[in-house]
Amino acid sequence: MSDDFEKLAHILGIKVAKCVSYSQLKRILQLIDYEQFNTINELYFSFIIKKDAEKWFSIDGKELRGTIDGVSGEKRGLSIVNLTTHQSRQSIIIGHYDALKASEKPVVSSYLEETDIRGQKFTFDALHTSRENLATISNKNGVYLAQLKANQKEMLEECELVNKHFTANFKNTVYQKGHGRVETRLYKGYNFVAAEFDERWKETKNISLIVVSRERFTSKTKKSTQENSYWLSNQSLDGSPLR
Repeated sequence: MSDDFEKLAHILGIKVAKCVSYSQLKRILQLIDYEQFNTINELYFSFIIKKDAEKWFSIDGKELRGTIDGVSGEKRGLSIVNLTTHQSRQSIIIGHYDALKASEKPVVSSYLEETDIRGQKFTFDALHTSRENLATISNKNGVYLAQLKANQKEMLEECELVNKHFTANFKNTVYQKGHGRVETRLYKGYNFVAAEFDERWKETKNISLIVVSRERFTSKTKKSTQENSYWLSNQSLDGSPLR
């Protein structure tokens, strides 16, 4: 873009000291009226740009019923991996695997590596939270919200220390009642850069840690349970563009 900056400025009839940086350009694009832009684009160039940047997708594997051979004692069968849109809850199959011989991890990794995921946003459980997957999404200008569990033991321990000793930059409490139980969820967000703790995570560009504390009270048993879940994201707490 910088190579054609002077020519573009001349065509547009504007005077600007220098070309904006890539990070500045992303902020500018956030302010564009998408619908109006598409109208102009279709009118003059017969082309429409899809707005996947505002869509969240979840990735999850499901085992197909009827594919387990119970006679031979098998406990696993053929499984598929779904990509589901949060807004519409519509799903597409991005791959499959034989659960007796493989797992969904390579299916998801291959999808992220081979697919144009620019601007798309993904949520997934701890199974797919690896430095490689998070780095792939970040390097392709995607967004992730990834659960963290014991499969990344060192990072989980660091996040637990952050939650224990640091003051959250964001807090919100939600109450939910139904089916004979009351659930209280406390959401806490921390401005968090994984690279400050472990250089290996630098390429993931993680800048946020979200901790969800759930406390459930069951009316019938009069007992309470409490658990914390930890999530990493390369999007800031206020939802501003990636750095």
